[in-house]
Parts: sequence; structure tokens; C-alpha cells
Amino acid sequence: VDPTVGMRISEDTTLCAGTFTMPTVSGVAAIEVVSSAVTLRCLGTVLDGTGSEALNPEEPTLGILVGAFDAVIVEGCWALGYRHGFAAEGATNLALRDVHMDDNFSDPNADWGGDVSGGGILFDSVSGGTIEASSASRNWNGIELRRSRDLVVTGNVANHCSNTGAILVDSHDSEVSDNDFSWAIRGAVEYPNAWYGVDTKDSAGIIVENASTGILLEGNDTSYGGNGIFIRDLYGVCPTDNVVRGNLVSFSPHNGIECWCDRTVFDGNTAEACHYGIWTGGADHARIVNNVVHD
Repeated sequence: VDPTVGMRISEDTTLCAGTFTMPTVSGVAAIEVVSSAVTLRCLGTVLDGTGSEALNPEEPTLGILVGAFDAVIVEGCWALGYRHGFAAEGATNLALRDVHMDDNFSDPNADWGGDVSGGGILFDSVSGGTIEASSASRNWNGIELRRSRDLVVTGNVANHCSNTGAILVDSHDSEVSDNDFSWAIRGAVEYPNAWYGVDTKDSAGIIVENASTGILLEGNDTSYGGNGIFIRDLYGVCPTDNVVRGNLVSFSPHNGIECWCDRTVFDGNTAEACHYGIWTGGADHARIVNNVVHD
């Protein structure tokens, strides 16, 4: 079927190929899944929200929304021009495969600021699920995991974002592996001439925030990020007991890896040509082994 603005999906549905102009108003999703055990499949379907009425972070415009339902699958869908291309709130056992949520909200000229939400894919209070083989590039945040747990995020591309490729806030027992989160950066930088030490507003390939625990970051590419990987507590309690393994964190104008928080393992990462390779001020009881840091 052709998608229409305000469509509510309660059974397995396949959407037709093509680009569909589907602007929405603040607080409204173009398409909403409203039942458990539903597969929403797109065959080259692009939802274009360009011109949506508002990009209010408190009442965001959304391309696709999944509520508190179980075992929903979304495959092959594209959405652009919204505050969030895809958002899930309270879902369980949710699967995203081969979705493309590029070119949603971004603010490359933003200064330092608070914990701003917006961009490609948002999982909020989701328990159990996957995001795989998908893209969320050229957003503010490529992938946001908030108050969520037991997730696997693997094989995705969310590069050239203006804040983070991925941000985890109060999220737990999850794996983020083999993703391309490179070039997550903003500020007056230009490689290599105006690069090292230039203010990049805390942008980073991956940020782990506010009490997140049991996170495995493995095999990700965060090269050319404002920071590569940043574990911090700007908005709450320090994340602890996390593992950072085998990531490429090179060419950061600041820190390949920056960590303020305790009981973190850094194993087998490569930090080449960063201003600082691994910076662990305040990170007590860390284990730092098998890393390559040079130039």
C-alpha cells in the first residue's frame, strides 16, 4: 500500500516504492505502529518530512513511531526531514533492519549546550532489541539509546553527525559493535590545518552518559570525531563497569578515548594521531591493556 500521513499500522504491512511527501506537525508521527507482533516492510519507500511544522524536542515530529508493543519488526524504510526519523517508546524485543534514517534534525552550528535529543534513531525505554545494517548519517545524533537495556546495535553507518554517532544515556547491558560513527564533529575545524585543540563542543563518535552500565563498545570506527569515545557524567551519575574493546578512535582533535568514570576496561583500541590518545582523568580501577597509541 502507499503510505499516508497519520497511517496506523496494526497488522503486517508492506509499503510501496517511491518518495512520499509526508510532513507532520509537532508531536505527530507520519506512521505509527499500534500493535505487537507486526512487521512493517518498505520496498524502497522514502518518507519525506521536509517542511514539517516544528522541530520541537519536547514534542518532536517523527517519521515512524513504535509505542509500547512487543516483537515489532521494521525493515527497509527510509525517513528524512523529521526531528527523529524513527522513535520507539516503551517497546520490547524490537528489531530494525536495513532502515535509513539519514538527514533528519541536525545543528552543526550549535554551541555548547544541554542534552539535546534529535536525529536518526531513538530508542527510549526499550527493553530487548536490535538495530542492524542500517544508516543514520548527517544527523545531530545518529543513534540514541535512552533508559533502555538488552540491545544489540551492530553493522550500522551513522557518520558525519554534528553531535554524536551514538549516545547512550541511562542504558544497560547492551552491545554496540562494528559500526561506522566516524566524523562526528562540529566547530570551526578543518583537517589538518585547523584541527588539534580546536573547540569541538563535546561532539564525539560515541558518548556514554548518566549511569549506563554493562555496555560493550567493540570494533567501532569513531575516527575524526571531536572525541572518539567519551564516557562522562555531565547529566547524572557516572557510567561504570563498561568495556571499550578493539575500536578505531584515531585522528581526534582532542581525545581518542576520554573517560571520567570508574571500572572501565580499555582493551585493544587504536588511537593514532590524536591530540591525546587515551585520557582517563578520574577513572579509578581502570584496566588499560593491548592498546596502540602513537603520533
